[in-house]
Amino acid sequence: MMKRYLLLFVLSFSVVMASASGSVKKNNLKTTVLSYITGSAKITYERALFEGQSVEFTAGRIGVGGDAKHNNPKGVTTRVAYKWMFPFSYKKNNPLDGFYLKPELAYSRYSHEHTVENALNQKTIWRTALMACVGWQCVKDWFVFDFYIGAGGAVGDKCPDNYYHGFIGINPESNTALTFGLKLGFAI
Repeated sequence: MMKRYLLLFVLSFSVVMASASGSVKKNNLKTTVLSYITGSAKITYERALFEGQSVEFTAGRIGVGGDAKHNNPKGVTTRVAYKWMFPFSYKKNNPLDGFYLKPELAYSRYSHEHTVENALNQKTIWRTALMACVGWQCVKDWFVFDFYIGAGGAVGDKCPDNYYHGFIGINPESNTALTFGLKLGFAI
C-alpha cells in the first residue's frame, strides 16, 4: 500500500516538473513526512483563494508505514484548514509562501489490536479535534516546505497511547489536542 502512495506522489511530481513554468502557482500538493514513520500516509491539497488566504484538505490512510506499537491500526484520517498568511511575510508573486495562522479541524477513525487480560481484542477509536496552528511555508519554484505546530480541544474515544494519527493528547484523560508536522511537496 505504501508503494502505491509513493508511486502516486512520484507520478504527480513528474507531471509538475514537465509542466513547470514561470507563472504564479496557486496550488500545492504535499505529503506529511512524519506520518509514514508513525503508521499513516497523508496527502494534502492546498488552494490559494484570496490574497493572503488559502484552504487545505488532507486525506490519509491509517495503517500504512511504520507501526512502532505493533497494534496494526487500520482506518482513515482527514483534516481541513483555512490559512491566513501574516501580512509581513506574504508575497504577491507567491501567494502560498510565508508565515501563517490556521484553524484546523481533524478527524480520525481507526481500529487497532490491544491486549486485555492476555487476550487480543480489536478496538475502534474515533476522535475529532479543533486546533489553532501557526506555521511557516516556503515555496521555491516548484518545491514546498511546510512546518506547523498547534493546540486545541478534542472529543471522542480515548486511546491509552494518546496518539490519534493526526494529533496527540497530553494524557489518556485529557481533551487537549496537540499537533505538529513537516510537509514536503510541490507547487502546481
